[in-house]
Amino acid sequence: MDTKNRIISWEQMSKGTTNATAIFPREIAAAALRLEATNIILIHNHPGGGSDPSAEDILLTAKVAEACASLDIAVRDHIIVTDHDYYSFNEFGRL
Repeated sequence: MDTKNRIISWEQMSKGTTNATAIFPREIAAAALRLEATNIILIHNHPGGGSDPSAEDILLTAKVAEACASLDIAVRDHIIVTDHDYYSFNEFGRL
């Protein structure tokens, strides 16, 4: 997103299996820099599972937020979606 929180682009960073995916903070930061984004929102799904974040989700969010902050890019939210629910790190005060 730009400085006015307008969406610049949607980028699929990874495609996982039924229970895991490989994604790296460096790749997310590189994409944001390439697009000249100042804000980002992370979104991923939990197919067939609950919307609560896993320990890995929490750790990755912290690593991405730290890496991006050093580049003046804000992580505004990390949203986990399921078939019937969602979890927002922002709404739960985790960002």
